Order: sequence, then C-alpha cells, then structure tokens
Amino acid sequence: MVFEKNRVRAALLALPLAIGLSLGAATAAHAAETDDPRATAYDGNAKTCADAELSGDRIVQVDGENDYGTDLITYQGGALNEDQYLDITAVDDGVEVTGIVVKGSNGYNVYVPGAKDLGETPPWEDLRSPLTDSGNVPQISHWYVCGSYTPPTSTTTTTDTTTTTETTTTTSETSATETTTASSTSEETTTETSGGTTSSVVASSTTDIVAPTSSSVPPAIDNTSDDGDLATTGFGGGWLIWAGVLFLLGGVGTIAGARALRRQ
Repeated sequence: MVFEKNRVRAALLALPLAIGLSLGAATAAHAAETDDPRATAYDGNAKTCADAELSGDRIVQVDGENDYGTDLITYQGGALNEDQYLDITAVDDGVEVTGIVVKGSNGYNVYVPGAKDLGETPPWEDLRSPLTDSGNVPQISHWYVCGSYTPPTSTTTTTDTTTTTETTTTTSETSATETTTASSTSEETTTETSGGTTSSVVASSTTDIVAPTSSSVPPAIDNTSDDGDLATTGFGGGWLIWAGVLFLLGGVGTIAGARALRRQ
C-alpha cells in the first residue's frame, strides 16, 4: 500500500516536469522559425520573387551559377557555403528594393524594407537564413534581391564653340582724272550816250575754266634707244676729219718731193 502511494506521488511530480519540457520544445521550435524579428521565416526554397511573395523581379542574384546585378548594390559577406551573414550597406540610384531573400539549410528568411524592424533604406545588416533544428545559424546557400531598377537619365552638356573669322578687305582706290570746273564771271559796263541820255549796260559773261587734275603716277620715260646711238652732247667733230685729210695729203706730197730730189 505504501509502495503504491509512492508511485502516485512520483507520477504527480513528473507530470509538471513533462509538461514543462514539452512546452520548452515547442517554444524552441517556434523560435527557430521566427528568431529574427525583422524577417519572415519559411521552410523549403523560393526560386523566384513570386515564390517569396515579393513584387518585382530579381535584380540581384547570387547562387554560384548565374550571378548578376551585384554592381547595383554595395554589400559585405554573403559568400555561398562560407558566410552566415549578409550586410547590404548601399544601393545605387534607380534601385528600388521590395525584398531580400536569404536561403540556408532547409529554410529561407524574407526581409522587406520598412516592414517589422527592418529600416526602409540601407544599411541592412546581419541578414541570414533561419536557424536549423539544432539552433545553429546555417551557411548561406544562395540569396537574391527583388525589386526594380531604372537607369538614371544621363544629362549631356553641349558646349557650343563659335569660331568667328574676320576678313580684312583691302580697297584699292584708283584715282581717276578729275576735272574741276571753275566759273569766272566778269562784268563789263558800257556807257552809251544817246540824245543827252546816258545809260549803263552791264554785260555778264561766264567762262568755264577746266583744270585737269590727276593723282595717277605719270608713265616712266624710256631713255633707251633702239639703235644704240649715243646721246647728242652738242660737240661737232667734222673739222678734225678735214684736218686729217690735209695732213695726209701734205705727207704724201713731202714723200713724193723727196724721191724727186733723189733722182736728180
């Protein structure tokens, strides 16, 4: 009888302990799914933004096979099968993020900017996948960013360079012969007497004097003669010719007289 009472007491004492252990296990399992208050945890895998219940397309993807879009964000960590956490510190202009999916082990976390405790704009730090059944943070198997990207409109500045060419025109003025006409007016008074009456007649005449003027340069005078004759200096040498003839005749006469004398 005493033994049965002891068994009942042990059972009553063990019942609260069993209930506490069950509640603790349930709490731990629940914590493994929602341990990051900024994220929503899911089992399995999400391959697209629609699978993760996010709008937009995958603008950044890191899965080890088809990586793209990483130049649109600035991030640290996130190395596949190596890192457990991912930090996104900045996004480029034109990038709109609707959600971030981080997959590891048998589940994935979905982070939505501005939802729960996640800020609307970067930095978003310590992003990770859900804890494993053993309560460990698994290594990241892949991750991607959903949203849209609109390239910024580039502004082109056009510099208008105008080159002004100045043309200097030289005007050659040719002076033509100008004729200046001067008017000379003379008045002549004639007094006529007729029958004791004297009358004065004034005759007016106008004489036009034409004075040619020219500013052109007079043509050069060619002093060169075509026949090559020397210029006339005014000196007459004709008498020298006659004197020479006379001297020549006198010489001939002298020689002839000398020969005649020798013969005699």
